[in-house]
Amino acid sequence: MKCVSNLTGNLSNLLTVESQQEKTFFEEKRRIVQEALKGQIREFKPQPLLKTFQDQYKVIRSRYKFFVANGSSCTGKTVWAKHSTGNPDEVFYVNCASCPEPDLRKLKAGHKVILLDEASPAMILKQKLLIQAPPDFVSLGCSTTNCHAYQVFVSGIQFVICSNKWISEVENLDCVEDREWLKENSIVLDVGDEPMFI
Repeated sequence: MKCVSNLTGNLSNLLTVESQQEKTFFEEKRRIVQEALKGQIREFKPQPLLKTFQDQYKVIRSRYKFFVANGSSCTGKTVWAKHSTGNPDEVFYVNCASCPEPDLRKLKAGHKVILLDEASPAMILKQKLLIQAPPDFVSLGCSTTNCHAYQVFVSGIQFVICSNKWISEVENLDCVEDREWLKENSIVLDVGDEPMFI
């Protein structure tokens, strides 16, 4: 800064380094927390509906049903869904509590499940093509100019939704056709108040 040589470039580099250091710090902290929590995970109860859902992926299809785990808070739905393949690293988690569409920009080739936590029926109805995992690219992030649009290929990837109020929200939809479409294209496990773990 004293010699004022390439100040703009050096400041940009500094900001990049600081940003990367911060990212590395939080990634390491996340790893430590997850490692500590591994010992607290209890065995889950068998869920025959999950096998029914997963069996459809044994055959290449043009569309698949999605899975919904509906139930009260603290029943272990999200943790159970993260372990639905036996390996949490294969599950891509998205918090959908208040978003119009899931952000799948960081989806990787090794992901077998996309977990849409607290996704609403209204959001799913706007993303019918995506949720059925079609054999083609799906555009997301669309707008008037499409300057932030991107494409994902999700064929064969399992879509799982965890929700506290899926069933009641579906029943409260005004459009009968929307309710019927959601019921026809989903496999719903109603956990109720029962814990999913033993």
